[in-house]
Amino acid sequence: MLYLENGDHILSQEGVTQGDNAAMAMYTRPLIQALCNETANDEVKQVWYADDSSAVGSLAGVKKWREYLQANGPDFGYCPKPAKTILLIKDSSLMQAAQKIFKDDGIKISDQGERLLGSVIEKELFREQYIKNKVESGVKDVQSLSKYAQDDPQATYSAFTKGLSSRWTHFQRTVPDASELFEPLENAIRDQLIPALLGREVSDVERQILALPIRHGGLGLIAPRETAKTECEHSTQITNNLTAKIYTQTLDLDYNPSDQQFTRHTKNRIRQEKNEKCKNIRDELLAEMTPESQQLIKRAMVKGASSWLLA
Repeated sequence: MLYLENGDHILSQEGVTQGDNAAMAMYTRPLIQALCNETANDEVKQVWYADDSSAVGSLAGVKKWREYLQANGPDFGYCPKPAKTILLIKDSSLMQAAQKIFKDDGIKISDQGERLLGSVIEKELFREQYIKNKVESGVKDVQSLSKYAQDDPQATYSAFTKGLSSRWTHFQRTVPDASELFEPLENAIRDQLIPALLGREVSDVERQILALPIRHGGLGLIAPRETAKTECEHSTQITNNLTAKIYTQTLDLDYNPSDQQFTRHTKNRIRQEKNEKCKNIRDELLAEMTPESQQLIKRAMVKGASSWLLA
């Protein structure tokens, strides 16, 4: 039972409530295992995130996978909806064959691209337009947030660094080669948010300083065009072991010390590389600043000097 505020309750069809960590183990994993057994000879690879299911393979293989899921899913508490199902074709020449094979399924068939789990599977034009829409939404958010900066600069700063900026950080980690498309977002941060926070416009050197982490004398006001250049690469490196398990369709994700050690080592290496890069940028920028400005930055770098920014 999931109890509501007024004392009533609703029952979960799967036997677990929304967000229960046991949900996948109790009903999704047995279904995944059954699908693996059913399509073992069809070279269909599947990947699940909670109750979002996907499969990759030949048209015939994916057809068989989906038919089993549609027929047997309800027994596991999983009810796929054709209206929410999308078949994405990599080769446009297979469109007619796909339409023939899936003609009675009531699903959408596309050869361009689709959104998936907050990111996108795409051809270039679809990806570009999808990113532009995301960036346009981000620009509006920055513009809206900037209106509060004059009266509540601390709250505005916290909202940006701890919340708003994370919206596109996740997206950047899943889409490669997109830095140029984030230019409008960088312009909104530099031309509207930063002047609203500081009460004035900033130079190129100051903008780069402000983008640095607090421990390097900056404010952590990230430059999305720059972060887009590295976020996807770093994310790919960190998740390499998990990706390999998906490729090999490994169901048992038991604790493996070597996997954990690899991931931890990769994260530490990337963290050190980022820190060294920031240090080099900071030193180069300091050389271009006046002695007074240099002292201000060095003072801000003293341990604890900028702790109020993290409050």
